Amino acid sequence: MTVSKIIFSPCLSFDVRGKHLSEARHWSAPEVFGPRAHFSTSPPPASLLVRDVKRRDEGVYRCRIDFRNTQTTSFRYNLTVVVPPEKPVVVDRWGRVINTTTLGPHEEGDDVLLTCRVLGGRPEPSVRWLVNGVLVDEEYEHNTGDVIENRLLWPAIRRADYAAVFTCQAANSHLVPPKELSLVLDMFCKY
Repeated sequence: MTVSKIIFSPCLSFDVRGKHLSEARHWSAPEVFGPRAHFSTSPPPASLLVRDVKRRDEGVYRCRIDFRNTQTTSFRYNLTVVVPPEKPVVVDRWGRVINTTTLGPHEEGDDVLLTCRVLGGRPEPSVRWLVNGVLVDEEYEHNTGDVIENRLLWPAIRRADYAAVFTCQAANSHLVPPKELSLVLDMFCKY
């Protein structure tokens, strides 16, 4: 059995010619997977295990199986590597990073304007706002470089908004939980 990355030469081989399966010769190209890859036949089905997957590992791979008395069989596999986004950063209306878990204090009746910024991630993450666990805004835009932003305007805050939890979430895969940052609204109430 030989595994090749399309366009490149073989990157892994598992050779059992003239041997018992437990004595198979295993080789992994150092410039591709090196010691990170291992072909396993037990438990069935046989599988290729790659540890510490890198972004450069992404691509289409061909698995070719040569039999002694029957026709060669080939399969193609597309390996897509998901890179999670970094943790969100929230800035206020003046562009200052909010470094605490408290939002404010604000005056009752103020408009709260927050921008959630997320860097990186592949595929591009979606960035959304939740207030008290309820989705309120999922419109985001791709800014300069790898920055994705979602701006939330929460107009005329009321007493009922006191201690509301504003959460920015960034997600690009169901394989890992979203990265998120939560802020609790503090406010001065009018009497």
